[in-house]
Amino acid sequence: MAGRETLKTFTARKAAGALLALTVLAASAAPASAQNLLDILGGAAGSAGAPQIPAFLPDKYSVPETQPLPIDGVWMVSTIGKRIRIENGRAYAVDPWLHLFVLKIQPDMVVLQNFRRAGAAGQFIADDLPLQGPASFQLQPNGNIKVTVQGALGPVGYDLIKREATFPDALGTEIAAMSGNSYTPPPTVQPSPPPGYGAPPPTYTPPPAYGAPPPAYTPAPPPVAGPPPSPAPGGGNPLADCRNYGINPATGDVICAD
Repeated sequence: MAGRETLKTFTARKAAGALLALTVLAASAAPASAQNLLDILGGAAGSAGAPQIPAFLPDKYSVPETQPLPIDGVWMVSTIGKRIRIENGRAYAVDPWLHLFVLKIQPDMVVLQNFRRAGAAGQFIADDLPLQGPASFQLQPNGNIKVTVQGALGPVGYDLIKREATFPDALGTEIAAMSGNSYTPPPTVQPSPPPGYGAPPPTYTPPPAYGAPPPAYTPAPPPVAGPPPSPAPGGGNPLADCRNYGINPATGDVICAD
């Protein structure tokens, strides 16, 4: 066990020496290559099994907001492929990444603060917290931003690639002002209405009557009642066996006409 611990300690010291040498090299490199060397350092630290701890950075809720700027939005750091969001005077991580070998930057950790204009259109400055130095931002005609940081390890340069502009018209106006032009907002595309939207309602047509209407009901006239037959003398009906009936014109009585 003692031998293994000694070997582990020796390996860690060897890795630390190599990382220190690369750190010195990064400090003397040009801005474009310094960040690449820092990325190499991070990979070497991971291979050496260096412990990782959360970065000592504030979160977005503990850094006061200031005025919004035309460059507010989501941007991708070109050298590491990670996204940050510039919002109301500070920028915080959207994606996590490893900084300087062992420091884990988590989402919502503030990486830039005190954003403000530098004077000319398209120029801004801020304080870079992970690199510990002032950062200059130059907006480009293509909508991306070139950044130069005078950090603790020397100047570092990278691009911010636009992913989502919070105020696209303000960003377009800022880019146009850099060249002295005016900005014309793109035409607003109106969504197509759903089928049938705005069409007049269909006219209601009642269904045709089934068959011909029945004729109006006319009641039949009541029959004309004649005088009742006179009873035969002695009772009974004298016309019970009569087959043919007639009327006595003298008296108007019904008589048997047989």
